[in-house]
Amino acid sequence: MNIIEVQQGSSEWLAVRAQHFTASEAAAAMGLSKYQTRDQLLRQKSSGITEEVSEQKQRLFNQGHASEAAARPIVEARIGEDLFPCTATLEVDGLPLLASMDGLTMGEDRAWENKLMNAPLLAAIQSGEVPNTHWPQLEQGLLVTGAEKVYFTVSDGTEEGTVGLWYQSRPERRAQLIAAWKQFAEDLANYKAVEVIPAAVASPQMALPALAIQVNGSITLTDNLAIFGDRLKSYVEAINKKPETDQDFADLESTVKTLKTAEQALDAAESNALGQTASIDEMRRTVGLYRDLARQNRLVVEKLVKAEKENRRNAIILAGKQALAERVAGMNDSLGIACVSVVADFAGSVKGLKSLASIQSAVSDELARATIEANGIADRVRINLRTMGELAKDHAFLFPDTAQIILKPNGDCMDTIKVRIAEHKEAEAKRLEAEREKIRGEEEVKAAAKVKAEQEAIEAQRKASEPTPATTNMGAAAGGSQPVDASTEPASSTCTVQSSGQISAERVAPMPITSQNIASFNYRSRIDDLLDCLLPNELQTVLEFVGKLVEKMEIAA
Repeated sequence: MNIIEVQQGSSEWLAVRAQHFTASEAAAAMGLSKYQTRDQLLRQKSSGITEEVSEQKQRLFNQGHASEAAARPIVEARIGEDLFPCTATLEVDGLPLLASMDGLTMGEDRAWENKLMNAPLLAAIQSGEVPNTHWPQLEQGLLVTGAEKVYFTVSDGTEEGTVGLWYQSRPERRAQLIAAWKQFAEDLANYKAVEVIPAAVASPQMALPALAIQVNGSITLTDNLAIFGDRLKSYVEAINKKPETDQDFADLESTVKTLKTAEQALDAAESNALGQTASIDEMRRTVGLYRDLARQNRLVVEKLVKAEKENRRNAIILAGKQALAERVAGMNDSLGIACVSVVADFAGSVKGLKSLASIQSAVSDELARATIEANGIADRVRINLRTMGELAKDHAFLFPDTAQIILKPNGDCMDTIKVRIAEHKEAEAKRLEAEREKIRGEEEVKAAAKVKAEQEAIEAQRKASEPTPATTNMGAAAGGSQPVDASTEPASSTCTVQSSGQISAERVAPMPITSQNIASFNYRSRIDDLLDCLLPNELQTVLEFVGKLVEKMEIAA
């Protein structure tokens, strides 16, 4: 906050205000003021020319200053602190904002704003709510000064006539205020001076001559119907059939009244003449002719006024719609996605308005309101798109509904993105784990099948290389060995390999290991036979077995 050392109401103060967007102008900038339209504020800020203060308005200002001075000690007593008038400025997003507070505490944490007593404002404060026409000023005052809250009062200068409430800033209202001033600044930069047209007043209308029809005697008529008819024809020919401005429409509405008067005058003259004679056919035909002329043209002008006003009204509304559509299209182009959309009630905004100037002002206000709303949506979308680009750059496929997600409030949009990505990662982790588990199962099955195949191959190889009994006997005969007595040695000298690394001790030594059996058992020749039938990969196992067998035999011996 930058405090400006100027006295409120001075020429220096007015000069500073002219260079800033002031708190008292905030309602007009938002199209909420009852005292100044947005178009009027644009014209004022563009030209620097302010409306001259009338005597009546100056009296109200003086009454307001007096009530403020009287209410100050009352309010100070209520809040328990002294209050000092303060004019401060603050630049917000490039906007030169200003607020002139009726009072600010030394700690700058509380402010005061007072208004002259009036029934509608009093009723609003008593209901506990600041009306739309006044909260923009309070909101800007808090924004500029940085105060926590402002005591808003309506007062007539007396203790019992000073009623107030505390107002604290609302985030959504502050956002609306800043957005409104941004749009106002943009419109002000592109503003083109518009001719100020005073309220239309009907131009003086040519008065038709007073119609006079006199009956002289029984059949003689004295009248000025010819003169009246010529003037009426000239008047009708001069009617503007293509009105464009409020002035034109006002003139035509006055024309309707003049023609209606002509109709009534003709009716009255005819009635008067008929009252003086029983039958004057020529006069009646002439009167009827002119009466029809006046009536027909009156009806034409009435229809023309109504139709042209409606055309002008529709043209202004359509222009507002077109301007909004172009602005929204520009926003969507800048975003790269068509997601900004607002609804503007231009027709409703001009309901009940008659003059073209008031209709144009209402449409301009509605256009500004809708544009501010669209800008707010565009700003939110811009932030959400940036968030999505940062968080979801590797997961764009998860957001086919991007156009809907980016319209969410920024916090909701971020949460939606994070939750969706987290759920995807969790689902992906489960899928990968399931795939790994499937692969592990398949590998185990393959390994078991491989082991089984190897075992079957080893068994087949062993059986293929195992000597038959006939071959063993033939070998013994060829070597000159003697047959072994069955009573002293086992019937077979062959070994049996039950499985890889396992030898049957019973086949090698089928008799009990005793001293008598050992003495008669030629175990060395049996071991030689065993070694001859072994495969190379079983030798180590057999040697370990034989070592243990020999150890047992020696112990037994």
